[in-house]
Amino acid sequence: MYSSQPMSSNLRHILVQTERLIKIHGCAKTTLKMIMDEAGVSKGAIYHYVSSKDELFGLMLQKHIDQVNNSFWSTLKDECDTLEKPLQAITEGMTFFLNENDVTNLIFTYLLSKKDNPQVDKILETFYLFSESQAINWIKAGQSGGVINSNINPEISASSFLTYSYGLRVMHILSPERVPDLKDEYYSFMYRTLSIT
Repeated sequence: MYSSQPMSSNLRHILVQTERLIKIHGCAKTTLKMIMDEAGVSKGAIYHYVSSKDELFGLMLQKHIDQVNNSFWSTLKDECDTLEKPLQAITEGMTFFLNENDVTNLIFTYLLSKKDNPQVDKILETFYLFSESQAINWIKAGQSGGVINSNINPEISASSFLTYSYGLRVMHILSPERVPDLKDEYYSFMYRTLSIT
C-alpha cells in the first residue's frame, strides 16, 4: 500500500476531498460513496488505489509523512552543516497534529479503534514501518553529513522518536492543553539524542 513513489494528481485530489469530508463529518461518518461524490470519481477510480475507506485513510497518513520527508530533504539541501534546521522540520511535521485543522490525529485514533480488524491492523503496521524507515533515513543522512552522532543506532533512535510522537498524539487526545508545551521538549529530546556535542 505505501510507496515512496509520488502520488498521482488524481489520488491527491481524492485525498484532499477526503480530508475536507473528515473535517465536516468525522472519520466514522465519512463513507466511500461520499468521497466518490465529493471528488467526482467513480468506484473504479477509488478501487484503483485502495480496497477500503480504511486503506484510503492510511494513505492520508502516508501523505503526511511524505510531506515531512519532503520538508526534511528540502531543508537539508539549504542547511546541511548543522542539525538544528532539519531537526526543526521533522519536529514541525511530527507534531503537526497540534494544528486544529489537521485530521491525521482523527484518522490515527479512528484506525486504532479498529485495530482488532486484521485489515486495519495491517494498515497500521505498514504505516508504522513506513514512518520508521523514513526516520531511519533522516538519521542516516545526518550521520553521513557529520551532524548526527555516528555512534547512535538509527533503528533504535527512530523507534524512540516515533514512540515519543505517538505518546504526544495520545496526550493531545487526553489533555490537549498540555501538549503545546511538549512540542519544544520533543525537539530537545531529539536534539539531545542525536547531537554530536
